[in-house]
Amino acid sequence: MDQPIAAIDAQLKEYEEKRRADKRAAILEIYEETVGELRALLPFEKLWQDTWYNTSVTMKKVREAIVAAEDKAASDLEVLATVESEFAEAVKIKYLEHLDLNEALMERSRLQERAKRLREYEAQRTAQAANLAEEQRRQRRRGVQSRPRTPLPMRPRRTGTRRW
Repeated sequence: MDQPIAAIDAQLKEYEEKRRADKRAAILEIYEETVGELRALLPFEKLWQDTWYNTSVTMKKVREAIVAAEDKAASDLEVLATVESEFAEAVKIKYLEHLDLNEALMERSRLQERAKRLREYEAQRTAQAANLAEEQRRQRRRGVQSRPRTPLPMRPRRTGTRRW
């Protein structure tokens, strides 16, 4: 009894794998037709959604999703291009990792905050070095102007009589 069930199960798995492979190939064709200049920035694997394997998802819905993703990426990249920052390239790279504009903008804020703290730290260190140099200069000046006097040896007082 287990042999017929195993045979049917194997046939079902084979059919399902073939159906999934065919659907993936059809979706890849849609991707190739639809995605234009952003192909290098939007690889197929980034756009892929496992829910597209479901039979309830039509090819029309897949095409719409791919077009929407491309349009969103293009508009997000335009937004990122208008944002002036010394970290523009790092922010774009972060965006392309996850295709999430908010995450990229948060990364820009994080990098700007980090750079600000670094500049503050460097300014503080420079100020400390300047203060130390000024203090050393003052000490050298004091050393030249007022040297500590060495005490003279004590002599006995003369009082008219000699007593020692």
